[in-house]
Amino acid sequence: MGWLKDRLIRRRWTGLGSPRAQALGLTAAGVCDVCNASLSPTATYFLTTREVVVSEEYWVRALSTSVRMAQTFGLDGDRLTTVFEDQLRGMACQETPWAVCEECGPLFVFDRDAARTHAVEGTRPPGTGPVDPSECAPQAAAAWRRLTGS
Repeated sequence: MGWLKDRLIRRRWTGLGSPRAQALGLTAAGVCDVCNASLSPTATYFLTTREVVVSEEYWVRALSTSVRMAQTFGLDGDRLTTVFEDQLRGMACQETPWAVCEECGPLFVFDRDAARTHAVEGTRPPGTGPVDPSECAPQAAAAWRRLTGS
């Protein structure tokens, strides 16, 4: 369901400390792409999709809402598998950097100095873009098993 949240309520971070963003008159604060907390230029990291989706801890956090919703609506079998696959594909296909707050940073392994510089300057980290879902399927599946017990 992350793709739905991304479309409906997220405002993507634009590197508001960058001269490019200031020249465009961008002044609205962004939100963390993991927890939706408000971001500031000095407490933000820009991560690649790969850096995010290979983290099992990220998947535990991302899938927990989907699992609760599926249980609430009584989804099982094929429908539950579809929810998992849709979320996996949706997260893996992100083309822009992920804006991550200081509190969510420990979920990931990345170069903090470089990621902070990219956020402040509003630049894309090298390797930004979609990844093949098979690269993150093992981590997502492990998180799914932790959350559902199956």
